[in-house]
Amino acid sequence: MQQPGSPGAAGSETLVADNELTGFTFLPGAFAADTDDAAILRVRMQRGALGALGLPVNEERASEWIQVDLLVGEDGLPQAVRLPQ
Repeated sequence: MQQPGSPGAAGSETLVADNELTGFTFLPGAFAADTDDAAILRVRMQRGALGALGLPVNEERASEWIQVDLLVGEDGLPQAVRLPQ
């Protein structure tokens, strides 16, 4: 198993999300009670993609790449998002 921050097979970094549920902002239509079987995934995305999740986006910074943690429900849909420190 790779250690956090070590290069992967393709030269990319392994991203490891914190398993705590603190700091998440629930997306419109999501409920905190639906997180029992949820998974936390750390992904890299353009800031503008947060708009597709129903969050406000500064259009001047929309093309920036950021890392976010997604709380993904059993149905595979994101329920909440947080910006890792």
